[in-house]
Amino acid sequence: MMWNGAHDRPGAIAVRPYAWVISLIVVLLPRLSHAAPAETAAKELGVINPDSSPDRLRVLNEDLLFTANDGVHGAEPWRYRPSTGEIGLVKDVNPGPASSEPGDYVVVNDVAYFTATDGLNPVYLWRTDGTEHGTKLVRRFAGGPERRPTTLNEFNGYLMLYAEASDHNWKLWRCDGTFDGAIEIQNGKKGPSLYQPGGGVSCGGLYYFWADSSLWQTDATPAGTRPVVRVEPPQIPHFEHDLRTFNGKLFFRAITAETGLETWFFDPAVPATRTTLLRDICRGKGDSNPQQFVVFRNLLYYQAYDAEHGAELWKTDGTPENTTIAGDLIPGPASSSPQYFAVTGDMLFFSATDPEHGRELWRSDGTSGGTTLVKDAYPGHGDGTPYQLTPFGKMLFYCTNTPDYGEELYISDGTLEGTRMVKDINPGKSSSEPYHLTVLDNMLYFSAKDGAHGEELWQSNGSAEGTELVEDINVPPGAVASSFPCRLAEIAGGLVFFAREKQGNFALYISDGTSDGTRLVDCPIPPQANLDAVSTVNAADSMYLMVANTGAPGMSLWRSDGTSGGTTKLDDLPENTGVMEPPSIAVVDGACYYPKRDREHGLELWACPVAGGTPVLAADVRLGNADSAPTDLVAWKGSVYFAADDGMHGVELWRYKPSDGLAPVAEIAAGAESSSPKSLTSAGQYLFFVADDGIRGAELWRTDGTTGGTILMADILPGYPGTMPRKLTAVGDTLYFVANDGVRGYELWKSDGTPEGTALVRDIYPGRPSSAPDCLTDMNGTLFFSADDGAHGVELWRSDGSQQGTFLLGDIVDGQTGSGPAGLRAIDGVLFFSAFDRRYGRELWVCNGVRADPSPAKDICPGPGSSNPAEFCAVGGNIYFRADNGVQGVELWTTVPGSDMDHTTRLVGDILETTPLRAKVLPTHPKN
Repeated sequence: MMWNGAHDRPGAIAVRPYAWVISLIVVLLPRLSHAAPAETAAKELGVINPDSSPDRLRVLNEDLLFTANDGVHGAEPWRYRPSTGEIGLVKDVNPGPASSEPGDYVVVNDVAYFTATDGLNPVYLWRTDGTEHGTKLVRRFAGGPERRPTTLNEFNGYLMLYAEASDHNWKLWRCDGTFDGAIEIQNGKKGPSLYQPGGGVSCGGLYYFWADSSLWQTDATPAGTRPVVRVEPPQIPHFEHDLRTFNGKLFFRAITAETGLETWFFDPAVPATRTTLLRDICRGKGDSNPQQFVVFRNLLYYQAYDAEHGAELWKTDGTPENTTIAGDLIPGPASSSPQYFAVTGDMLFFSATDPEHGRELWRSDGTSGGTTLVKDAYPGHGDGTPYQLTPFGKMLFYCTNTPDYGEELYISDGTLEGTRMVKDINPGKSSSEPYHLTVLDNMLYFSAKDGAHGEELWQSNGSAEGTELVEDINVPPGAVASSFPCRLAEIAGGLVFFAREKQGNFALYISDGTSDGTRLVDCPIPPQANLDAVSTVNAADSMYLMVANTGAPGMSLWRSDGTSGGTTKLDDLPENTGVMEPPSIAVVDGACYYPKRDREHGLELWACPVAGGTPVLAADVRLGNADSAPTDLVAWKGSVYFAADDGMHGVELWRYKPSDGLAPVAEIAAGAESSSPKSLTSAGQYLFFVADDGIRGAELWRTDGTTGGTILMADILPGYPGTMPRKLTAVGDTLYFVANDGVRGYELWKSDGTPEGTALVRDIYPGRPSSAPDCLTDMNGTLFFSADDGAHGVELWRSDGSQQGTFLLGDIVDGQTGSGPAGLRAIDGVLFFSAFDRRYGRELWVCNGVRADPSPAKDICPGPGSSNPAEFCAVGGNIYFRADNGVQGVELWTTVPGSDMDHTTRLVGDILETTPLRAKVLPTHPKN
């Protein structure tokens, strides 16, 4: 969810998204879910912890993208991954302490776009997939920093934005994420000039926007862009740029000499009509000043003024005759001025004022009798001034002011008894000033001040115990440091992983589960390597493949057996290789396959023996030096399957078999259109994937490797853009996935590879709300996952594919709060995961069977504090993971499944304290 802009604070610093935990800056950051060490250090130094000012919070796939200032790099993009606890700088766009000043992030096709400056150029358009390598400049536009691209919106898989053209007029642009893919949306030789950029909304499969004195529509092509209504004096001498869609119509504010400022609409279904006045609420030349539009119970609600009622709540079904006042909270001409509307379940929440209570939180069911005060937070005539109203399932998070606690975080179910302060974050009458409230995976993220850490990133599940600091990003020196173990994998019977060494670089480690046996691999990977977004593949028991940024231009492909001599570079991937990091790798018949670009062939499919050898071009899908851009590589039945563009048929599914060569699998979208196969997942005798045939939108398909055997499984959500299935997970011969059929929200589905065998498993959250299944995991032929049934919050579920066999395993946290199970990993018949409990915080939990209740394994960070265990890996009968006990920081831990894990769960070692420095530093490899 995007923050609603209410209660703006002057002087707020812009902030950005994430970077892998491996980034050097994360190295310098302590894991401060438990604040005591940082507080102590700050007091000893006599320093007040500065603000990182988290800002621009936005959900990007499974991550939280935001802007923050760590005190070293200025305000830059950061990323936080709740499932693993990884947090870090995405990219220092403007190198050094200066800020790149990122604008709002807009997500299109799993990529976030934003405006920023690199310090050398004015503010231009950038994109990020959440990794440093995947954060790139998209396009430079005309104009200086005061005329940055603006009004970024998503439309049909494109980014739409306003920016200056070469003639220095504002134009509407369409962008596909590439430099050449950013084009002016023109009509003939002269495109619309936007002197006051604004507006832009999708309606009925078209994009509408204001240009000059006209309302325009476009299908995102120059030929499909035209004016539909010319708005001229004396009809509408002035209009607001915002456009709102409701019941297939476009609503906007406009002034005429006869009516004043009122609500008008345009009906695209009747293009011959002109814009129409909805209703002259403040009759004559007076202004009703309509604002704060929100859809609730199939009606459009908003604030409007008339002389009889003042500024009050109005509603409409989109017709003049059914536009009426919804509630006169202060009878007579006085105004209650309702604002900051938010819809949760069957309630409309908003802020309003009356003479008895001041400005407080109200709710409405759409009737006058059902519109009531929720809570008088600041008793008497004082104003609680609720702001940042944020839906959270059937609950509402909001911030309000009280005389005893200042501005703090509250939660409400719409009743007086069910409305309470979540936590006094800044104890006493001081305010924590929560802001930028954003929901991701049943957790609320926001910025706040607790009096010790400055303004930093916090999270809450609605309980006091579950409300904690995520990270003190901007801290003074002297706090506890963490090694941040990551990319844990088994290799030759041992554990191999990456962690931060004493000199601050991430390096390769190997461990036998003891402190003395945990050591650096003295290998040729240079110590200054920025191993962000390392991509790993277990090629065999004794080999480990990785793609990493090792300081040279671009990336490089490596293999390791856990020894110095056995760690070598296989190939260089030049900086212009054109792939998002980490690129996918597939291993077939002892060779690894990956995308790479050279001058002669462009970006194509390459191969290199895992044991080492000369890299070779495997397949030139698009002849010449143009790119076929292979993506989503997967090894299946002795072949490499991937998506690529041959220049004639768009992006389609291809197969490369070492013995037979290259072959197209199927042309799903006709002609040069792309079906863009993705999420390739094998289950049983089929390879499943998501594709768009240009008619039904993105739906589930499968192939047996032949053209005739490549078919659509089901048109789950009829029409464009389709249901876009996600979380594809194989359990035996069955594929489970999450989809929305437009009737029941995002729920659990399954497929056996036939259309008739593709069906909804269970509507876990009955009706239109989504149970949002996540963390789908196979354990001994049974599916385990997290979901929200509307009564228990996000908890642990299991399924055997039948409706009766799909049920809640355990309600770890009573009520609708939920424990938020994350990081599910099945190892030797035991399901390991992290979960939140009011008594223990977020700790290690296990489940030992398909009907057994989950149970806590160990309270690693004693009491309600959280150790945030993540990245479970099985090696030699032991389980390894990273966790924070509140003393040593985020370090490597181990446990023995099937034992009394409260006693066998232990810290392997404080890597920063116990491992020796490198005996020598080998020279970096020369640039190729």
